[in-house]
Amino acid sequence: MAVTGLTLISGCHRPPTRVDGPAVPVGAAPPSSAATPSPTPSRIASLSVSLSVVRPSPTEPAVASSRPKPLDLVLGPDGAGPLKLGMTLKQALATGVVSKVGSTGDTCSGDYWLETDDGNAQLHFKGGHGLVAISAYWGTRTVEGIEFNSSYAEVLEAYPDFAMVIGGNAEFAYGEVDVPGNRDATYNIRVQHNLVDRIDLEMRGEACY
Repeated sequence: MAVTGLTLISGCHRPPTRVDGPAVPVGAAPPSSAATPSPTPSRIASLSVSLSVVRPSPTEPAVASSRPKPLDLVLGPDGAGPLKLGMTLKQALATGVVSKVGSTGDTCSGDYWLETDDGNAQLHFKGGHGLVAISAYWGTRTVEGIEFNSSYAEVLEAYPDFAMVIGGNAEFAYGEVDVPGNRDATYNIRVQHNLVDRIDLEMRGEACY
């Protein structure tokens, strides 16, 4: 009976399971994994060569606008830009800088305007005389440099022969003077509160507005 018992105990015994890796005492922390090896200098050089430097592309040149420049509204000595005193309405419209508002232009109409960003010059046509006057209200200057907000003193300095029609002081003055270089035209200039606020270029003797 004793032999039989030993035999049964021997049959239940299993061999220990083998675990790969270094032996570690029970309860001890497992060893950390091996550090990743640093890249070798030759590999760094290889990576440096393979990387390309990204540079910003040069700024694209600005594309010129096809929109025509606004008409530089200088009055005198015989017109403004392509518009000339004495032009027929048909000739004036053919310049491409005139817009029609609603009149035939046969009765000293002021219903035509220069096509500028500000629409700031009114045109007057008179029957068979054509364009007899250009009335500007802002953004305009004469050949001699008188412009909107020029002072009364500056007007007298530029035009010593400026003749008063109404008023006659810095508070209010409206007068005329011959256009230098064109004896057939006059400047009519209005001053209010010491500042120019209207300039007309007109054909002599043909005022109709």
